[in-house]
Amino acid sequence: MNPNKEVKRIEFETDSYKAVKFYNETNTPTMIKLVMKFSGGLVKSERQAVYVLLGFVAIAIAISLFLFFKSFNGNTQTPDKDAEAKFNQTHPGLIYHP
Repeated sequence: MNPNKEVKRIEFETDSYKAVKFYNETNTPTMIKLVMKFSGGLVKSERQAVYVLLGFVAIAIAISLFLFFKSFNGNTQTPDKDAEAKFNQTHPGLIYHP
């Protein structure tokens, strides 16, 4: 080996073969694959699938917040007197007498 000789650029004659191909894995996440599979052909790319998933998450959060704040709205309604009388008529054994 001659130390004065300059080494030129080394190139290999292979394609971009990666270990991922060896293990039959892809870089696409499973959730995105499922969205593309079950969309009925509406979602054609990974980017569209990501947008669909983000939209689903945003809608789920909005519904959750709506239900959460609706349950704590602060309106404590008194029971309807007619409903109470009807209940007492249909279930006379359950009436509390102090």
